[in-house]
Amino acid sequence: MRILSPIVAIVIFLKLFFIYAQETPSVYNKHRLQIEDIVPKEYDGLRTPKVNNGPAKVAVTIVIVNVRNVDVSEMSVRFDLMMTKRWTDDRLKFPQLIPEEEKVVLDLEWRKRIWMPDIFFENSIEGHVQDAIIPNMFIWLFKNLTIQFTARISIEFSCQMDLRLFPHDTQKCDMIVMSLAHTEDEMQLIWNEDKNFTQGENIVLPQFEIIRVASVIYQNRFLF
Repeated sequence: MRILSPIVAIVIFLKLFFIYAQETPSVYNKHRLQIEDIVPKEYDGLRTPKVNNGPAKVAVTIVIVNVRNVDVSEMSVRFDLMMTKRWTDDRLKFPQLIPEEEKVVLDLEWRKRIWMPDIFFENSIEGHVQDAIIPNMFIWLFKNLTIQFTARISIEFSCQMDLRLFPHDTQKCDMIVMSLAHTEDEMQLIWNEDKNFTQGENIVLPQFEIIRVASVIYQNRFLF
């Protein structure tokens, strides 16, 4: 059986790069939201929110906040990333208690109540959500029923390096983002049209220089 899995990928041509962008929620809930304020009784959180009977479209934005480490011997690179996913779920409701607001901030417990994209990094070695004070994650629900989930994560990637010209070499490192279980008929990953993969200005890497960054979209076929 052939399964077509949606994949988006970032190709980073080393000598490396850094970016910084961070949004802070500016709208706070004025009322204690109940499940029925947003989630109808017939809502099924296991089913994808299809758009016009087509697949759910999840727009991805990734910001590299920091480059923690480049390990040539292990052929790996560790990044701090700000990753944002945006999608529309017309099955939900915008709370009528706060009609004057354009968006509301949802508690992270809402992840258990609504459909969430099952996105992961295919070539990651290890990673975690940063939580120096509190977990660096938040969920916004907009009046047009668009959902935005943003998390700051620290993650290490495996990068196949050709070291024959080391230390005067140029390397390429991939970040491969894909769905864990959904096929392309159910969910499509797309790059957010506005600054889908941006670069900061103040990164300092003593032994490396970033020369190019590119984002691509491709499909992969798995046979079972």
